[in-house]
Amino acid sequence: MARAWFGAALTLAVSCIALAGEVGAAASSPPPAYPAKAIPERQARDIAWRFGIVRVEEITLTGVFWHIAGRDEEGNDVVLDVDAKDGRILN
Repeated sequence: MARAWFGAALTLAVSCIALAGEVGAAASSPPPAYPAKAIPERQARDIAWRFGIVRVEEITLTGVFWHIAGRDEEGNDVVLDVDAKDGRILN
């Protein structure tokens, strides 16, 4: 009886330690990497306009790039990713 109790307690302890390790690993994951000095949204919009987007419908800073969605003069959908650090067009 004592041996069965000890086995169950040991299994529970090992499970708790494993779970704590997974939670700790998840908590220590780094947040999304944003550049220390991203180009401003206004500059990202200017780059999009130079690329041919005449109507910006969505612009978001995601990770290390600006994601820009809009339309060109003919009304076609255009999606553009701009490097937030230096303004390079990534796609």
